[in-house]
Amino acid sequence: NFSLSNGADAIVLAWGAHGLVAVGSGTGRLVLHQEWPGETARKVQLLDDESVLVFLEGGDDGYRALLVDLNKGATLSLPHDEYPSGQRLKVTSRFVLARRGGDLHLWEPHGAHHVVMRGHQKAVRGVALVSNNRALSWAGEPRLILWNLSSGLQLATLDGHEGKVRDAILLEDGELALSWGDDQAVILWSLEDAEVVRRTTGPGCDVSAFHRLDNGLLLSTSQSGTCRLWGRKGEPIAVLQGHTEEIEGWALVPGDRLATYSAGWASEADTTVRVWSTVRRAYSDGEAGLTRHTGRVLDVVNLNEDTVVSTSADQTLRLWSREDGRPLGLFANHLGDIDGILPVDGDGLLTWTASRPARLYLWDPTAACAPSDRKPVAVFKGHAGNLRHVEKLANGTILSEGPKRFIVWSVESRKELARFPAPIGRKRLSSGEWVVHRPIDDSHQLAVWNPLTNVVSATMEVGDAVKTAVADDDCVYVLNGSELSMWDTGSSKVRWSVETHTGEWPRLTPLPWGVLLELDDRYEVWSREGARLWENPTSTDDMDRESAW
Repeated sequence: NFSLSNGADAIVLAWGAHGLVAVGSGTGRLVLHQEWPGETARKVQLLDDESVLVFLEGGDDGYRALLVDLNKGATLSLPHDEYPSGQRLKVTSRFVLARRGGDLHLWEPHGAHHVVMRGHQKAVRGVALVSNNRALSWAGEPRLILWNLSSGLQLATLDGHEGKVRDAILLEDGELALSWGDDQAVILWSLEDAEVVRRTTGPGCDVSAFHRLDNGLLLSTSQSGTCRLWGRKGEPIAVLQGHTEEIEGWALVPGDRLATYSAGWASEADTTVRVWSTVRRAYSDGEAGLTRHTGRVLDVVNLNEDTVVSTSADQTLRLWSREDGRPLGLFANHLGDIDGILPVDGDGLLTWTASRPARLYLWDPTAACAPSDRKPVAVFKGHAGNLRHVEKLANGTILSEGPKRFIVWSVESRKELARFPAPIGRKRLSSGEWVVHRPIDDSHQLAVWNPLTNVVSATMEVGDAVKTAVADDDCVYVLNGSELSMWDTGSSKVRWSVETHTGEWPRLTPLPWGVLLELDDRYEVWSREGARLWENPTSTDDMDRESAW
């Protein structure tokens, strides 16, 4: 890996498993060569123009972070106990703050100054950096501590909880914090004077987590299912009661409203979607409880400005008023599980069952009839196996992909427009065309196909030992046995071909300057001109491969 610092004479950093070098990009001179024998680097973080933090594994301490001054070499060794990302470390250009057990450790990056900040009796659970060089920490005990990071001394102890503090967050202005604990209380703190501003208890205060909504409000969730809305300054706005288990997801919808739903895994599954106003204070059982499904809610989509559609494991679709939650319609005749839903032109709905028999169903939500009589206006059949992909194209057409073919459908005429053999690999280009990799007889072919016109503008016969292929916007890279080639999608000709290596499960990934070839025992990077830029042997160990990425 490599990185650039932004000094006057920019420095290129390159590091591997057991060492790091720094080279001046202007002068080319070697600035630093640092090694750590017997340990393996898992991550390197640039602090400023003069120092980096290297997260190591495998030494006597298990895990540690090594602070490296680019002028002096290694200056500090910081033990930490969380493999290997250093989540227990807060790092800035001025200091490094680590939590280890009940202590906090503070280092200056460019000096040997080290302060141990002791005050917690239990293991520190979290630390938040506060303005004016302060930090707020909490542990498995009923208090929080505010620290001065310049001196390492306590500024104040925040006492107010009657049980263990579970977690805390800082609010927007940085001088207010919310904490919640086992005492089922949420406390708003002023960090300026270390005083309790408000202590809130009651329904929904057995908080599991706080979440920031896009409109700036806060949503707290609990295992009981009751949620709460909080303002930007931590003021309680509303209690959202109605769900019987912890909610799994939420979305803001037009009209200052919030939609929530549960996972539905409990024995008495909560199969409701509930819509709440975020500007009112009167809530009970949801402002609009959409409680008519008898199975787990799978998805919710906007049909138009006035209507939402929900799908469920009970194999029904239901229409609801987005304004007040009134039920507007029921689709009770879906044959099979509902694996996807897609609004189409003219307020139509397309649903599909992916598993055999794979079917796509076109519905007219405006049709006036009894729920039990409502039937799809069209059923699209043609896939023998499971559906892999469905998407909306231009001009009122739908593209579906199964294991053996692509099919293009017309929503207006409700007919099949085109078929194309399904690929073992495909990529859509920016032009709207698809590069399709498919087996033909005993060979392999790459085709550039336009699904709207059903025209193949180019074909490339790429050989009979194709291991893998990947498309870029103007070319396709192919590994045929141990031969790597680049094909021009415009001319259908080979731009270049080179002999390289092969493996059992190779993978190609396009890069801005070429392609990455991943094999069982190495990585190779090739330029768009066919030159090998880089090669690196790698372990087949999954963790090592993920680290390399």
